[in-house]
Amino acid sequence: MRKVLSLAVLFGAVALARSQPVDEEDLRLAPRYEVPGNPRIFSQRTPKDALASVLKTVERGRFDYLVAHLMDPAYVDARVRDRGVQFERAVEIDLVKLREKQRENPGSVPKERVIPDEPDAFRRAVILEAQYRAYQQLVRDVRDKLAEDAQSVKELGRFLTQGNFDVQDTTAKATLADLKDRQLFFRRDGLRWFVENRQAEEAVPEKKGN
Repeated sequence: MRKVLSLAVLFGAVALARSQPVDEEDLRLAPRYEVPGNPRIFSQRTPKDALASVLKTVERGRFDYLVAHLMDPAYVDARVRDRGVQFERAVEIDLVKLREKQRENPGSVPKERVIPDEPDAFRRAVILEAQYRAYQQLVRDVRDKLAEDAQSVKELGRFLTQGNFDVQDTTAKATLADLKDRQLFFRRDGLRWFVENRQAEEAVPEKKGN
């Protein structure tokens, strides 16, 4: 499957926490793609915190956490939905086989993990599993991209230690004095900052006259 992520896609923007101090120990992050959130280890209180957390996930090989919790969730979810369609046929075949095995051994799995017979429920199960496999593929793409581009990871470290962070209410931008064509963008959603999928300023639409 072709790789669709550029470094700009991976590290375009991060969403910021509220301007007032927030005790991140009080944050309760729901799991995403079965990955529990851990803001005490991977802080997203500010754009700089979020970038530090990105680098920490790379250092620790936690690309599953990077994709699930640090990248822009709107972008990730859209990519997962789109790519999930490609997995649906294979998932359907796998779930039909698994359902047959479950029928042969009733009671062998918890009720909540039984593959449903009802068509609509089975269809939902197929979509959910296909999207989870798409998420796993996205994680592999991110991991492979960063493994192939170690220099860019070093560059991210420079943004963290030497970068200028211009923070607005719900957006932020990091720049380096000697890299005029390279910027990192961040977006705030609620209490957290996320890496956004862009590498340039977004144009403001011109107002049309009456």
